[in-house]
Amino acid sequence: MGTRLEESELEALIAERMGDHDGTRVHRAARAVVEAMAERLPAADVSTLADELPRAWLGSWNESGRLLASVDCFSEVAMRAEMSEAGAHEYAFVVAQVLGAHVSPATLALLLRHLPAPWPGLLAPREHDASTVVPPHRAASTGERHTIANGRPGSLQPVIEVTSEPAQAASIARDDEPHRDTKLSSGAPHTGRHGV
Repeated sequence: MGTRLEESELEALIAERMGDHDGTRVHRAARAVVEAMAERLPAADVSTLADELPRAWLGSWNESGRLLASVDCFSEVAMRAEMSEAGAHEYAFVVAQVLGAHVSPATLALLLRHLPAPWPGLLAPREHDASTVVPPHRAASTGERHTIANGRPGSLQPVIEVTSEPAQAASIARDDEPHRDTKLSSGAPHTGRHGV
């Protein structure tokens, strides 16, 4: 048996990962995820899990309250937490990851072995690659753009400052007078499409 996990610590981790600091919603979602998991476990496994989880997360769960295992787990979390199914997907992932990282190895192995899909995939520890989550920091540029007063929005090289060629070699955009052949007001003979 592992040590009982602290509700406030777990909910703070979940809130941080979700970017949601509504304590009531975080608690409701965490409880909904744990109850949805418990519904799919044998009673002995629920007892093992309950020994490590905050009491408030499994306080009202009992075997007689089980839903059919065929009910989609995300729909069940959405219903229990009173949130959208998309929100339930996000919370299920985050809560499962936090639980997977904080329950004892024996309890995690038990959950991975006995829970049906998609729970094992959600609980399994993942390698965290910060470079794919957090964009790289760009150091402030030196020179005239180092203050708000001197700075300007846009990229580090605004389009107006690009020094590439304006057009392809044979393009009329490179011609100093691109409409020379089609001018009707000039006295030169007309060679364009508009006949006069």
